[in-house]
Amino acid sequence: MNVALPPVSYNSTELAARITPDHIYNWMAFKAYGKEDPDQHDRPKLRANSMRYWKKGLSYFFKTTQKWNEESQTGNPTQSTKVNDLIKEVGRQEMRGNSAESQADQALIESEYLQIISLFIRDDRHTAMMNFQHHLIARMDDVAHVKKSNLKVNVCD
Repeated sequence: MNVALPPVSYNSTELAARITPDHIYNWMAFKAYGKEDPDQHDRPKLRANSMRYWKKGLSYFFKTTQKWNEESQTGNPTQSTKVNDLIKEVGRQEMRGNSAESQADQALIESEYLQIISLFIRDDRHTAMMNFQHHLIARMDDVAHVKKSNLKVNVCD
């Protein structure tokens, strides 16, 4: 990566004053595309939400809410049009299906749940725990911490 950043001997305030939107754009483009100057045929390796998270993290160190002013070269460079357009383009690529696959977890569908229960057919303890988890719509580690003494039988007359 060919980003010319100032020497590390500056304190964070001085360093933030020297960073431009070009530095941030080049870094984000390199992380997302593997090169600093992507073209329309390049496919991002990351999702736009990752880039938004980085932008938010970097923005903290600029200690200003002022948007980037191109004329005076002041403000928060993460708020520049160039950086925002890069994130928007990665988002557009996601919408077209040309980006990295989502890593989000999904809930079990009914057929997956029934398949898991069938694996525990002779194991009443794990079957009961899976059914309990399913009815509470909870994670397995939440269910594992429930104590038997906390469970009460509800008898209907």
